[in-house]
Amino acid sequence: MRVVKQLPPFTPGKQLGRPVRVAFTIPIGFRLPPNVEQILAERAALKPDSTTH
Repeated sequence: MRVVKQLPPFTPGKQLGRPVRVAFTIPIGFRLPPNVEQILAERAALKPDSTTH
């Protein structure tokens, strides 16, 4: 969300001189650390098992 909030103001779409809603897509890429599987395994080991209520 921080990155999206830092985007410049958008120019509204217009049709026949009137503002209209316009759908758009903002591509967002994520970089995961090389050891992401190890990190997730460690987090899973710390969480209590939610299936044994």
